[in-house]
Amino acid sequence: AVLAPLVRFTEHLFEPAVVHWCVAAMRLVPCMCFIIAMSNEAFCALVDDSVKDDKTTMIQTALHMEGSQGKQQKRLKSITEIFLETQTDKLWRHGYQRYYETQLAPYREIDGLRILEIGAESGISLGAWLQYFTKPAAVQGVAYRVDADAAKRTACNLMPDQCEKLAIYSLDQSDKVALAAMKAKNPEGWDIVIDDGSHYAPHQIISFQNLWPKVRPGGLYVVEDIESSYVDNGQIYGYPLEGGIGHPPPSNAVEQFKRLADVVSRKHFGQPQFTVFEG
Repeated sequence: AVLAPLVRFTEHLFEPAVVHWCVAAMRLVPCMCFIIAMSNEAFCALVDDSVKDDKTTMIQTALHMEGSQGKQQKRLKSITEIFLETQTDKLWRHGYQRYYETQLAPYREIDGLRILEIGAESGISLGAWLQYFTKPAAVQGVAYRVDADAAKRTACNLMPDQCEKLAIYSLDQSDKVALAAMKAKNPEGWDIVIDDGSHYAPHQIISFQNLWPKVRPGGLYVVEDIESSYVDNGQIYGYPLEGGIGHPPPSNAVEQFKRLADVVSRKHFGQPQFTVFEG
């Protein structure tokens, strides 16, 4: 039994930061690729892909296999194969398939799954998700300063028979009013939210703060490209980068996520209502 929250910090230069957050515990693992937050009312676990016998991976694999046992079905393409076919930069630029292959496997065959990706400018990754998930109810994207209709056509061309499940919202991920309007149109929320938007730390924080409450129990919230938090002099898509190791938020989104460890332990310093995301 978990008697107290457990927080463990490790650093792997080329592995994802994983945040699993639930009623019982939360664990943070900072690194250079992306952050995953898992909402779960009953169970939280840390995934560390550098350990081959990772217990969480075994649990996820077992759950995935259990749902498929006894079913005769053709072999599903791996996420690596789908990324190769669609030519998304999640593979050739970032190598994210190494982590998504394991992290998304338990969700692949969920009936009625709903996924939202911020940063759907080309529509390619949305097409990849349409191929990967077997029974999605909604595959949605957020596009900014691009032709949302063209992005939707690209995604539909990859999976024309699933086009009716696709929706793209044209909005700024830092616009709280626009985010609220999008949430109002999706009262069901999402099982998976992926932030591959501006890569600008303040935007990543605002989007998480506003969209996290709409992640269903057991769902995932992924923040890609967190390396921008470590840049102390530069720019990304015209936004100034003024972060760096240990630099406080909002210029460093990673530091804000680290503070969640204090939220988990808030009872130990007598502040049961303490939060760093204003709820």
